[in-house]
Amino acid sequence: PHLLQLRITELLAQKPLMTNGYRCILHCHTITTECQIAKMLAIIDKKTGNVTEKKPRFAKKNQVVRVKVRVPKSIAVECYKDFSQLGRFTLRDEGKTIAIGRITELKPEKKK
Repeated sequence: PHLLQLRITELLAQKPLMTNGYRCILHCHTITTECQIAKMLAIIDKKTGNVTEKKPRFAKKNQVVRVKVRVPKSIAVECYKDFSQLGRFTLRDEGKTIAIGRITELKPEKKK
């Protein structure tokens, strides 16, 4: 899974919370693919950048969260700090942009 930091801009009325297992569409430069929030890692204070809550059960509109995202196949992306153009993304659900963010870390999934 890729480790991402994202700011939730808006959530759908019928899905007002983002939780583990949330499915949506990831848009990163020219890539459009389905993705799933594999694990919510932390909620981050917007002003200070410090972690305010570890392992949250859910996130709401206007929160900044660090999450692990699982995609069905490999995609060409980079960490934001290494290559900013390939490190930005948006998450969309039912035609609405629900989150924007940066890729903070890339870890290949371990083979079982």
